[in-house]
Amino acid sequence: MDPESPPRRLGFFALLSGKPLRERAASLVQSFSDNCPPAGAKHKALSRQKIEKALGALYREAAAFSREQRLGIVGRARFAKSFQDELLGRGYPVDLVMKITSAVSAKALASAKSWEPVAPPPSGSS
Repeated sequence: MDPESPPRRLGFFALLSGKPLRERAASLVQSFSDNCPPAGAKHKALSRQKIEKALGALYREAAAFSREQRLGIVGRARFAKSFQDELLGRGYPVDLVMKITSAVSAKALASAKSWEPVAPPPSGSS
């Protein structure tokens, strides 16, 4: 999508197919994984600040998408499920995926007005 063009709302029937939601979820996960790759990827250790910054951007983008598309309960749930599947598909640990998906659902999708970034727990803790 061109950053200068106005946002295009998804039609009712487009939302029923789920494809636009899956595409946007994939786009958000791609951006997130560029900044915070999964543990198995070869990269330097990430600082807490970098993780918080990536999560903050993720929350803002998800909230903006939810507002632009005026996602209802079903749309937000489908988006969260697509988002979760994308994170799992990229190799993130299940417990981390659940925490990030819950945070995105609660903070960015459900109440897009205010949110605080939530950093994942340090590696190795259970």
